[in-house]
Amino acid sequence: INHSPVGVLGDPGSGKSTFMNHLALCLAMHALEPEGGWLEQLRGWPREPGDLVPIPVVLRDFARWLPDTTRRMEASHLWEFINQRLKDQNLAFAAEHLHEALETGKAIVLLDGLDEIPGADQRRLTRDAVAEFTGRYSRSRHVVTCRTLSYQDAMSRLEGVPAFELAPFDAERIDRFI
Repeated sequence: INHSPVGVLGDPGSGKSTFMNHLALCLAMHALEPEGGWLEQLRGWPREPGDLVPIPVVLRDFARWLPDTTRRMEASHLWEFINQRLKDQNLAFAAEHLHEALETGKAIVLLDGLDEIPGADQRRLTRDAVAEFTGRYSRSRHVVTCRTLSYQDAMSRLEGVPAFELAPFDAERIDRFI
């Protein structure tokens, strides 16, 4: 099964990163406590893909990590970044499990902030890395966040990726969110 990436768009401060962190937390905790009700916190989330392994990636950190000499992106660049982050956090033992989850379609990669990369070259490289990675690991799911206005710019847009805009918060949602 191939899963195309999905874009989540919103204005600055609309909750894109918070949404991604909440999704990662609920899926990770569901894996640890399957009867803990974590998936119920994801209103509308289907029960079936509840066993997905979340792999969060902050794209501005990835862009900073890239060597200045990088000119062409491969899927391996993003994987190497994920692997290095695991090593830096003394979690290298998890790399094999995460890679297996990516290969078998049991992962959801949460790519946050496609528009938060300074410089046109870095934005292009990051966009290309995301495109290569999502194509290479097409059996897994991928969610990419970007500001709505920035997504109109070709440097911050992934061609052929459906994008959905977060609804603005009303007073009730703000209270519930807090």
